[in-house]
Amino acid sequence: RSATLARDHFLSLLKQDSGNLDSRVRLAEAESFLGNYEMAESILKAAPVVDAAYRSAASRFYLQWSDYLAQQAGTAGRRFELLERALSTL
Repeated sequence: RSATLARDHFLSLLKQDSGNLDSRVRLAEAESFLGNYEMAESILKAAPVVDAAYRSAASRFYLQWSDYLAQQAGTAGRRFELLERALSTL
């Protein structure tokens, strides 16, 4: 329930200012917490500009997604791809 409220809050802020990087990162975090990793990734990729803190947050997101997939069999290739994205984002 809290993650859903957070998602709605940060989505509202992002609609008011699409350039708000903090709201974009927080919205992506809420989506990933809810298991919506593809949605979270699309939110992060849609950022109009990025800075070092944003790149660091995006890198952490890819690491978290990879860790989540570690719980599932047959995901080694996808996990490797996400780890590459984490490194290339920095």
